[in-house]
Amino acid sequence: MTVTSAPPTESLAPLQRETGARWSRFGLVILVIGLVLGVTYGLAWWDAYRLSASYMADADASFAAGNYLDALRGYETFDAQTNRFVQHGGYTHVEHIWRHPWAWPRPSQLAIAAARIDEIIDKRLTTATAEQFV
Repeated sequence: MTVTSAPPTESLAPLQRETGARWSRFGLVILVIGLVLGVTYGLAWWDAYRLSASYMADADASFAAGNYLDALRGYETFDAQTNRFVQHGGYTHVEHIWRHPWAWPRPSQLAIAAARIDEIIDKRLTTATAEQFV
């Protein structure tokens, strides 16, 4: 029977340091990737939130003025100074921005927009206005 001795710990130390350093770099890379993805998503969410807030303001103004079709679908105006059309949003635009199931967290504006859409369709639109829409 032969007895084998364990390898000396000094010979394993460089290998353990290299493996530990490799895992540390891997963890750092994963952390950086996660941070980049998180910041990118946060910026995209903030842009979507600002756009939907702008569309809600446009839609609320149209709703208050009694322009229910414009409040529902939005409208465009021509800006002669910039020589381009400007989109004024409606409640359906707000709903469209946040429709994806991964768009999270959803702002409270979405519930308000959905309620206003239902109110406009169920109570405010006349047949003549609905025919204009179609």
